[in-house]
Amino acid sequence: MDPGHSAIKDKRTYKFRQILEQYGVYLTLVILLIISALITPNMFENETLAVMFRQCAQLGIIAIGQTMVMLVAGLDLSVGGVIVMTSMRLPP
Repeated sequence: MDPGHSAIKDKRTYKFRQILEQYGVYLTLVILLIISALITPNMFENETLAVMFRQCAQLGIIAIGQTMVMLVAGLDLSVGGVIVMTSMRLPP
């Protein structure tokens, strides 16, 4: 094997790893969305998306609040309790 071929292969491997490190999370998200769409045919219908966003809203709001606490170098241990208490419902 000649040394020039090895250098080209190493350069390609390095470029692939660099792209994977930069965009790996996004590629994983796209792959998961494609798998979800194949498993659940009505995945991207308006009603299904509305239900998913409604279910994720509570966690998103708490995550934004916790991010603000962490940005000012604080530590808030009550987040778990707040999540539990807000997710509980009384029987009708």
